Amino acid sequence: MRKCIKRLVALYICFITSFMLSGEVLAETNVTAKDIKMVNSNYAGAFVHANGMVTMAGSPEVFGLGKPKKSRGYTSNTGNSKDWAVIAANDNSFYGIKKDGTMWSWGFNDVGQLGDGTTTTRYKPVQIGKDIKWKTVSSNYGHAVAISKEGYLYTWGANWSGQLGNGTTNNSTKPVKIGNDNDWAEVYASSHHTIAFKKDGSMWAWGDGTVGRLGNGKDKVMLYPIKVAKNMEHKSVAVGSTHTLIVKKDGSLWAFGYNLYGQLGNGTKDNKNKPTRIGKSKDWVGVYATEYMSFGIKKDGSLWAWGYLGYFLDIEDDVTKPTRVGKDNDWVSVSNGSGDARFVYFLKKDGTVYGFGNNGNDQLLLGQEETRHETDLVKVNYNVKKRKVTLK
Repeated sequence: MRKCIKRLVALYICFITSFMLSGEVLAETNVTAKDIKMVNSNYAGAFVHANGMVTMAGSPEVFGLGKPKKSRGYTSNTGNSKDWAVIAANDNSFYGIKKDGTMWSWGFNDVGQLGDGTTTTRYKPVQIGKDIKWKTVSSNYGHAVAISKEGYLYTWGANWSGQLGNGTTNNSTKPVKIGNDNDWAEVYASSHHTIAFKKDGSMWAWGDGTVGRLGNGKDKVMLYPIKVAKNMEHKSVAVGSTHTLIVKKDGSLWAFGYNLYGQLGNGTKDNKNKPTRIGKSKDWVGVYATEYMSFGIKKDGSLWAWGYLGYFLDIEDDVTKPTRVGKDNDWVSVSNGSGDARFVYFLKKDGTVYGFGNNGNDQLLLGQEETRHETDLVKVNYNVKKRKVTLK
């Protein structure tokens, strides 16, 4: 198994780009990890640059440029704006908060997940919640959650499992304020539930509670936010489709939820409906969770993986404990985004980006004309050749 894990070690290439509206590639130079933040969905990836520009890779249908002629694309800037601060993604939609606090969304909108009051697909960014100054946003599958600069919590989109937390299971096509508390600090959307934290460090959850995904000790649907833990101050949080990973301030790793493939990392395949300590290490700094898979980065810059790695790495056995990937010690972060995403980006200190997984829309920028699934870590090659996105 360890030999298979080591297959993740790969070569490098720097991926930081800026783009004109035409989509021509213009490479930036002298880039480091602090200059980029990464987000991924099922159809495309997005990179937020230090200069406020957002570049995207994958399907041009969700680039925010307009309706494309082809369903496959490569790279392009989202409009000509250079004032983006936050980007979030679900399976096929994107959300952006600009430096002035306005929020914009684009992409698919079948259940109102864009929050613009309609169910119409938007090929260009549309502003939502115009009277609100936004701080952060998260989205997964068909719903989105956000916190205003005043600390209020808002949700919209699909609500079949109560993941909006508004006391119903009715969808909403516009942001709806949840309660009157204005001390919300962080919020994370999953496919059928939501996890949030208040400024006092308390953790809250709502939505589908089956397989322990809410962490409250029960396996029931919760239509309102409920307090799960009084004190869960942390460095990093990752909410997958059915499991959650948390790195506390002391560097310890905790997990709860579904564990069929060992994605909790506790050496078993038993579900946990309450936060459970994973191992004895206190040197974790970051975590990432997708559907059945988990990644972590330690203080020394090492990369670790566990869960159903066979989806990506052709490993037959599930990995039930964190297992080191290669020998490199310069990993910085793993892309955040949709917990159902089938591909992942990894970032090194020098700004180099790697990726693996589904490449059906060339999200990994390999210049492929056919759909492929990369089971090894590959270089994200932005400069195969100059590409353009042709609009209708």
